[in-house]
Amino acid sequence: MEKRLKILVANDDGIQSEGIMRLARMASQLGDVWIAAPSSQCSGMSQKLTIADDIIVKEVAFPVPVKAAYSIGGTPADCVKIAVSHLLPVRPDYVFSGINYGYNAGFDIAYSGTLGASLEAVMNGIPAIAFSSQHDGTYDVAEEYMLPLAKELIGLGQAPGEIWNINFPGCPLSELKGILRGRTIADIDLYDSEYTEHRMPDGSVRLSIKSRPTTAEAAPEGSDVREGKLNEAGYLSVAKQLADRFGMEKVGITLRESHSASDNGWSALLYNAQSGEYFFSRKYEIHIVDRVGGGDSFAAGLIYSILTGKTDKQAVEFASAASALKHTIEGDFNMVSVAEVEKLAGGDISGRIQR
Repeated sequence: MEKRLKILVANDDGIQSEGIMRLARMASQLGDVWIAAPSSQCSGMSQKLTIADDIIVKEVAFPVPVKAAYSIGGTPADCVKIAVSHLLPVRPDYVFSGINYGYNAGFDIAYSGTLGASLEAVMNGIPAIAFSSQHDGTYDVAEEYMLPLAKELIGLGQAPGEIWNINFPGCPLSELKGILRGRTIADIDLYDSEYTEHRMPDGSVRLSIKSRPTTAEAAPEGSDVREGKLNEAGYLSVAKQLADRFGMEKVGITLRESHSASDNGWSALLYNAQSGEYFFSRKYEIHIVDRVGGGDSFAAGLIYSILTGKTDKQAVEFASAASALKHTIEGDFNMVSVAEVEKLAGGDISGRIQR
């Protein structure tokens, strides 16, 4: 029988966030769970501690069954420090932090309150795992993989002062291409801050801040910001294996290249097992409004194309264009006409989506 762990769950998005509820639900499958989380949003706090002010602590009801849940009027690091030294009746075996609303990678980990809580844990001799998910996607991948990954990492063990940092893509589970392990920390920020000056009547300057995503291409290969270059030969090999294994006549695969959390390159492959021919669609540069339905719209476009007698090349172009358009539309329904899809599929070779 596996030992039931004693797990403290913290975050930086606040005790009311959806992410911490999902993480606590997963953690409860591994052992007894306590919650210690900020009473309000604390992103960007890093490992800041409250030094002089009093801290309000309140035990609260929590939507997931746990031993106890505490709302704490301090930083993420405060939450871990107070829980370990004062609130919990036992010493935790692990601290889980997250699920953060947005990736924690590159230099951004230095600012992250999610990582700040994890650092506070390891400084107290408690191993920690930080969990983050893409800010504008679904929790499909996180829900499927956070328990097996947590078990895997706990089984591996951690050296003193070491933190495991997991980032989940926000794509539908059907679009997941695999797991990248052992990534190095990229020497770039995920976002650049732009400051606009506003002169005040008293002569001071008020700065408004706008964050702009950086391009992943600026990060080294193998880093935590890069997905890795799209390997067309690898996807073709996968298509051939699927056709051979399941006796398929045709295999279609979508190909996604991530430039940032919201900007992707999008294309597709169609392999004809009977003729041995394969076709790649043109690549579209898309700014994502909603990922949901992207895979379904590709499949629907491909089925429509085959049923209406399009060639394989025409079919993969039509399906890829339909799916690219869906990424620019909120909701689960692809509200476009055949004419709109065909116009995009036959349009400018740059493939940039303007809608």
